[in-house]
Amino acid sequence: MSDRLGLENDLFELSHSSSFDDIEGVFGGRDDLGVHSFVKIEKEWLIDPYQLFIGSMISEGPYSIVYEGSYKSEPVAIKVIQPDNSSAVSPERQEKFEREVTMLSGVKHDNIVKFIGVSLAPTMMLITELMRGGTLQKYLWSIRPKSPDLRVSISFALGISRAMEYLHANGIIHRDLKPSNLLLTEDKNNIKLADFGLAREEELGEMTTEAGTYRWMAPEVLLWYIVNFTQNLKYMPYS
Repeated sequence: MSDRLGLENDLFELSHSSSFDDIEGVFGGRDDLGVHSFVKIEKEWLIDPYQLFIGSMISEGPYSIVYEGSYKSEPVAIKVIQPDNSSAVSPERQEKFEREVTMLSGVKHDNIVKFIGVSLAPTMMLITELMRGGTLQKYLWSIRPKSPDLRVSISFALGISRAMEYLHANGIIHRDLKPSNLLLTEDKNNIKLADFGLAREEELGEMTTEAGTYRWMAPEVLLWYIVNFTQNLKYMPYS
């Protein structure tokens, strides 16, 4: 791995206001970048940022921005972790990034997005294969008021089920399965699970808490909230 990456545990900052043009430019040097904190990343996961090119934005969320790009001339998706309201990435986002990298790097399945690597300079970035078909959510919106062909629906359902079966067989709980975290190939023939920021290893007898998206949670998880937090309404799903 290139020495230009520096220490594998260095975490660098990128202003929340930076455009992707700004991001492309900062690969040229590190003079203005300082160490902020530490994340545990294996050396073998690190890529050379000088071979990473960032293009147009695909999507934006409160936690990250995803760009289309290329790495070693191969098309990739680049998730750039954003700072909070301050200029620094919070410990919570660092932890989420570290967890997603650890989980995604350890799985390999036809229905799970392929992990390529990470970069910590000039900011935390997760690089995966590029799924040009977009999210299942956007696809379903685009064909409204129609529904997918029955064969397509069955194919998607089987793909999702196989991905979840694989994760559960390996003791991993995704905790945020929903249409916006399911990606399609350009021909819409294959579906893959993404976004492992909330994933965790299964612990026998312990219920997962405070994670996921309420409208997509399993009924038993919502019931757990109701049973355990009836004395504190601010924790109720519909309070």
